[in-house]
Amino acid sequence: MAGWGDWTEVVQRAPEKKANVYTKEILNLRTGNVRAFLARIDDVYTRVDVTDLTGGALFYVDPGRRIEDWFQNEVIERPDDHPRSAHIGPVWFYK
Repeated sequence: MAGWGDWTEVVQRAPEKKANVYTKEILNLRTGNVRAFLARIDDVYTRVDVTDLTGGALFYVDPGRRIEDWFQNEVIERPDDHPRSAHIGPVWFYK
């Protein structure tokens, strides 16, 4: 995931790249899982892990969740234009 660009831009443009709709919830920032997740985000931003496990992906989706129509039509159903480049955990990545 390292190398996706400026972190602020990545966060701002995330709605253009994600395929799932998540409900908003307030997280307790003091739990171990959240702190570990935030540390991992810092690692991505500081490029600690320079290995791109996504294969240069530009889009991602958790197929176990509701998928936006635009993503289904423009990415998943157009494998010649957007080949799947990685499968990490439940998430699929596309170029």
